[in-house]
Amino acid sequence: MKKVWLSLFLIPSLVLASFSDQENIPKWADFSIKMLNSKGIINGNLDGSFKPNKTINRAEFCKMLITATGVGNYVPITASFLDVEDQDWFFTPVETAKHYGWINGYEDGTFRPGNKINQAEIAKILSLAFKLPVNENIAGHWYTKYVKTLEKYEALPHEKSFNSFIGAEYPGRALVADQIYRLMIRLGKISSYEITDFALKIEETKSREILEKKKINKIEIIDEIKNETTISSMAKLYVSKEKSAIKKMTVSQNQESIEALTINLKAEQDNLLINKISIRRIGNGKFADFSNIWILSDGKNISDKIILDNDLVSIKLNHPLLVNKDSKKTISIMVDIAKDATKNSSSRFVLFKPEWIDSNNKAKI
Repeated sequence: MKKVWLSLFLIPSLVLASFSDQENIPKWADFSIKMLNSKGIINGNLDGSFKPNKTINRAEFCKMLITATGVGNYVPITASFLDVEDQDWFFTPVETAKHYGWINGYEDGTFRPGNKINQAEIAKILSLAFKLPVNENIAGHWYTKYVKTLEKYEALPHEKSFNSFIGAEYPGRALVADQIYRLMIRLGKISSYEITDFALKIEETKSREILEKKKINKIEIIDEIKNETTISSMAKLYVSKEKSAIKKMTVSQNQESIEALTINLKAEQDNLLINKISIRRIGNGKFADFSNIWILSDGKNISDKIILDNDLVSIKLNHPLLVNKDSKKTISIMVDIAKDATKNSSSRFVLFKPEWIDSNNKAKI
């Protein structure tokens, strides 16, 4: 029988792994992959690479979810599938997934562990594995109800909406890792405190690498960096509109890099970290008037460009944004105007609710 060899779990998990093909990992998935790697949910390959675009198979996905959900392993007396034997590395993960009702085999009695897994199958298995409430009355494809469920939990594939979801697509490792990461956050399996602590470890690692290159006294300066970046969930976040920002402007179709909203952020008492910001478009225009939206800070993009498919959009930052207690941090919401934008219409981008700023702190003013 042909065996299926594991590619996601060949090397031990490293807290802050640096993959040999790091430059190929998209920015939006970098933090997700590092976090899951630190938890042993997803690892690299023997050659030190991650291969973010490589597809995963059904057995590998079962192995990932066993670790991500934290369920106990189940070992049956007899095998459930004709092509899954007790000496296979994937025997326990597959049998555990079968035991908890996440997966089923085919009519011929096989599981086909080496087959690539598509987005429709992933949507179903994620919903079942994380015990998400699924509305059984939703009509459509067999997987539509699961896609709707993931949409509710903000766990659809990167830059995909319900309308753009394609069930037959085979996702790469980066896409799957990012989905699992976001779902674990939504369900509290990864806390804001863990994210904050891990982000600091990443920054500290970067600082060490820079200092080593410069051959400076590492211990003294690293301790100084630690003191300056003390993070607290008790810090209050103050949000204000930048007064110098243009209040009204006329734009043209297909015009790029328009500053739609600029706000100031400042922390009280201690520093804090921001992970995501939600913005709503209002006015007599429509979201289709804009092709992209993203966030800029200090002249640099701190998020990917997101295609607007709704008036309310959540923009995930590529890395947690450090807001300092001693000085304000100014960020700008940037947009590109669509080539077929409605003429003589108006739009405003607003931040209505404090909870639209996803950060490690509890109080926002």
